[in-house]
Amino acid sequence: MENVVLATRLQVFRDNLEAVNSVLETVRAHRARLDALTERQSEVRIQLGETRGALRTVVDLADAIEAAPGRANEEALESLQSALEEVEDAFKSSFKGAKGIGEELADLRQAEVDEDKLVEALETRLINRAAVLKTDLNGLTESLAAGTQTPNQIWQELTVKFEEAQQEVFPEYVDFLGGLALRESGFDGGMSHIADELMERCSRVAADWASLTIPARDEARGVTATAMIRLGFPEWTIWSLPLAAHEFGYLVAAITEVQEQVHKVLEPAGLEDHTETFIADAFATYAMGPAYVAAQVFFRFNPLSANVVSGISIDALRFEVVLRMLDKMSAGARTDMKQPYQWTINQLRKGWADALEDTQEPEAELESLRQAIDRCATHVYSYLANNSSVAYDPGRWERILGWSGCLQSGAVADIELDCKEELRDVLNAAWWCRLHLDDPSQAPHLKEAARDLWDRILTECRKEKTVPRNRPPRGRRDRSKGAI
Repeated sequence: MENVVLATRLQVFRDNLEAVNSVLETVRAHRARLDALTERQSEVRIQLGETRGALRTVVDLADAIEAAPGRANEEALESLQSALEEVEDAFKSSFKGAKGIGEELADLRQAEVDEDKLVEALETRLINRAAVLKTDLNGLTESLAAGTQTPNQIWQELTVKFEEAQQEVFPEYVDFLGGLALRESGFDGGMSHIADELMERCSRVAADWASLTIPARDEARGVTATAMIRLGFPEWTIWSLPLAAHEFGYLVAAITEVQEQVHKVLEPAGLEDHTETFIADAFATYAMGPAYVAAQVFFRFNPLSANVVSGISIDALRFEVVLRMLDKMSAGARTDMKQPYQWTINQLRKGWADALEDTQEPEAELESLRQAIDRCATHVYSYLANNSSVAYDPGRWERILGWSGCLQSGAVADIELDCKEELRDVLNAAWWCRLHLDDPSQAPHLKEAARDLWDRILTECRKEKTVPRNRPPRGRRDRSKGAI
């Protein structure tokens, strides 16, 4: 056969794309096995209950025989009674074990992603993109068979298509499968499920966008081939949840006219290559409030970032973007509390200034770029204020500050709820308390209190089930409690 290598490469490529196209069927098959296991477990419980009832009848019969003198040997009856009691105890233990299996299965099923949400998120981009590539490959295969294109032309087109799949489709496919497995197994402690709540708020700026949050090695650096929002390892805790909004911010940069405006103001300063990142940071700050800025400062920004502009780390510039944005939000707040975010802004700026001083970041060069950064923040703030309802309301700030004492003491049951609370309120309150901690070792305790508060809001105000927290494999020590 002529061109066997080319034909083989086309076939293998199509097979790989077919695997991407069938990802939903793969997930459904896995869930069907869980369904069958759940059904079988229920059947076993019923059978055990019926057997236990039959044994109880035998025991009652033995009691009746024993009550009738002279009708049976007393020692034999005692042995029968003892044996039957042992059997009954064994069945009680088995019944209890089956019930425990059922509870574990219920927890696993509770962490599953809703199938409609799964289909919507995947078909939006990944599956449709793979289908387009597969159609293109079918065309190349037909051209090879018909001789309408030369092998050299087909190789060139195949190379382009394969590179496209390698960059956009296959990595997303692998990340999705791994992230979904981690999410549904509960290794992320239910954080991905909770993060979906935040993304629903963010979607107000792009109503046709369906997102799905998964745990991952790192966040994305732009709009990806799927509607997945990645929670970067290792901060799979409530502290890192605000960072999920940053990835959604790339979508804002991609689908709105604000990108062109920001590009123009950054270009004279030589910052135009960072337009999308700055917009994503500004959007996430606008949507999440102070919690996003705090999470970036404590967990992500590095004054020694290898990516530099004019000798300044890009993270130092990103810090200026988010703080400028937070300052504009605070100044524009329509609340009785003047400049509600000012204390938080001062604390974060002081902490970051110490980091810059420790690393001897060139302050003079940074100052020369601040005007462009301020204009960038102004454009994004004005656009979002006029075209979206995604802003975190500074009017909530004064109320959530009153939660601090209960969160610090763990007495979340004493917090008075008005059932208007959002997850963003809980995250901002938690970060406010963390910024006030004299002892950083208390952060895990505060994390648990914040999670307890959110669970309480779900059960009391929304009548929803809470998401099971991380359960380590049997026989292993739970190391998650020390995570900060």
